[in-house]
Amino acid sequence: MPPLGAGLIPLLWFNSSTDDTIHVAYHDTTDSALQITKALGTATGPTGFECSFAGGCLLEVTAEGLSSILKNDTVNNFISVCDEKCEFVEASSDSTKSVCKVPKISTIYSNEQFNIERSHDDLRFRRTYGTLTDSELVFDHSLTMLPTVDSREAECYVGGSFKENHVGLLSQVKYFMGDIEDKAQYVDNLKFQGSADNTTWTDLFTTDDNVHEGWNYYMWEDPSDQPRFRFYRLYNN
Repeated sequence: MPPLGAGLIPLLWFNSSTDDTIHVAYHDTTDSALQITKALGTATGPTGFECSFAGGCLLEVTAEGLSSILKNDTVNNFISVCDEKCEFVEASSDSTKSVCKVPKISTIYSNEQFNIERSHDDLRFRRTYGTLTDSELVFDHSLTMLPTVDSREAECYVGGSFKENHVGLLSQVKYFMGDIEDKAQYVDNLKFQGSADNTTWTDLFTTDDNVHEGWNYYMWEDPSDQPRFRFYRLYNN
C-alpha cells in the first residue's frame, strides 16, 4: 500500500545521560549524506570588541551548535550586527565557535565623516505603516492597486521610516490623488509631516486650494530648507 501524504525527513535525537548535550542526526537530500548537528547552546560574544565603520573585522561568537545552524540555512539563520547581516565564515568556524565578517555600518555620522555610503536619489522606506489596511501599496510605485480606507471619519495617516540612525533628505514630494468628491476634506487638512522619533511631528507642508486629482508636487528648492527626518507621513484629521 503506497504511503499517504508527503514524505517526511527522519530526525534522530541523541540525548546524553550524563549532561545536557544533545545531538541531532538528519538526512540531507542535497548530497545524500548523513549530517550530525549539535543543538544550539548558550551563545556568548567577545568583550571589548572594536571595528571600524567600514567593517571587515572577524567577530567570534562562542556557542556549541551555532555553526551547523548557520551553515545549513544561511538565508534564515545569521548573526546580526547593528541590524545588518554578519557574513558567516565557515572556514574559521567549528563546533564550538562561529565566526562572521562584520558588515559596514552606515549611519548619518559614518556617511558624513567617512563616506561609508553615498546618498541615493530614489528613497525607499525600510518600513511602512498607517491606518490603512494595506499601507505598503501607497509606496509601491504603481497605480493599479490602491490601499483600502477603513473609515472616512477616523483620523487617517500613512507613512514610512528609514532604518535606525538614517534619515531621508527630501527635495521634493510627489503624491497621487484619486477621485476628489469634496476638496474641503483635504484643503488645510491633509498634511505632510516629519519626525525624528515617531512621536513629535513637524508639519512640512499642508495642501491648499491647488490640490487636484492626479499627481501633486511640493518642492524645497533651497537646500537649507530641505527636511531631514527618519519618519515621514501624510496625515489627515
